[in-house]
Parts: sequence; C-alpha cells; structure tokens
Amino acid sequence: MKVTDIEGLVQAITAQILEQVEQKNSSTDLVLACERTLQTPPKVSGDKRVRWSLPTDPLAQGLVIKELSLAQLASLVALQAPDETTKEAQAYLLAGKPVWVLETHLPKDPQKLRYGLRQKLASLQAEAQRYGVIFLAPEEALSVSSVTKLQKPVAKTGKFITAQELATAFQQKDFQLPTGSRLTPLAVDFAREHAITM
Repeated sequence: MKVTDIEGLVQAITAQILEQVEQKNSSTDLVLACERTLQTPPKVSGDKRVRWSLPTDPLAQGLVIKELSLAQLASLVALQAPDETTKEAQAYLLAGKPVWVLETHLPKDPQKLRYGLRQKLASLQAEAQRYGVIFLAPEEALSVSSVTKLQKPVAKTGKFITAQELATAFQQKDFQLPTGSRLTPLAVDFAREHAITM
C-alpha cells in the first residue's frame, strides 16, 4: 500500500467520524442561558429541546437578554463592560456564542431623528449584529439554527490536503489553499521543504 493510499484512507475515515459526531450532536438538547431579570424565557423555534440555565453555566450555548439600553448597546460595541448585563453579553460574544436581545430602548420612529444620529444608531446595531447579537422583534421566537451555525468549528469542516495534492497545487502559478483546509503530516513536510507558508 502506498503512502498516498494511506493518506486517502485516513481522510475518508476522518470524514466519516466527523459526520457521525455532527449527527450525534444534532440530536442533543440545547442549553441556553437566560438573564436573571427575565421571568419567562421566550419561545424557541426548531426541533430541539431547550434547557434554560443561568449565564454562569459553562455549558450554555447562547444568552438571552431581556432588554438593552442605548448606552449598553454602545458599550457592547465598544467592548466596554460598565454593568453586569454587558459583561455577561461580552463574555458570550467573545466565546463565539450568540446573544439574543428581546427589547431595545432605541427610538420607535428613527425617521424623526437627525440624519447623523440615525446613521450612528444604525451602525451600532449593524456592528452588534456582526459580533453575534441577534435583535428579536416582539413575539418573535428564537431560532435554534442560528446557535448551531455559530457553534460549528471551522477546523472540523476543512478538508485534509495530502502531499500529492499540495505538490500538484504548488506547480500552479498562483495557488491558494482552500479556507479551513488542513495538511497531512507528509504535506507539512513538503511545505517545509519548499518554503510554503500558510
């Protein structure tokens, strides 16, 4: 058996194992943290059961916040933590977990505001959403799929690149490795020999 055959076999087995792990994880319950001031948790859409916990629970996969003031939103976007709510939200965001906000104290009719202020509010909301904050409309249910999309690690989805594939790609003029790809040990050796940086 050739080394390239062994690498192909290892790649196929790894893909099967990762697929089985993802299927196993998709059938488990979801653990979400709820802010202490929230009396009743919101509705959740999806086929998973949700177990509600406190924000300090290390198993929690997301945080639900009852309300966020304009000052708290600005602090969150600026990565400042003046109070307990923003500290908890930042901890979840920095861990790559989503934060749902049920209410915001933003003006109901932003069209009545001056242009500069309206733009600033829109940019604060957009930046918070890029961080992983999800603003829910009244009576809107939490989407379970948004948690599972954010929880998938990038490294597990990448394809293993063998030494032979790397040698073939290296012969091309402007080659780039696919995003999230990983090298097999022989491919790492090939990369070192040919001074390929990643």
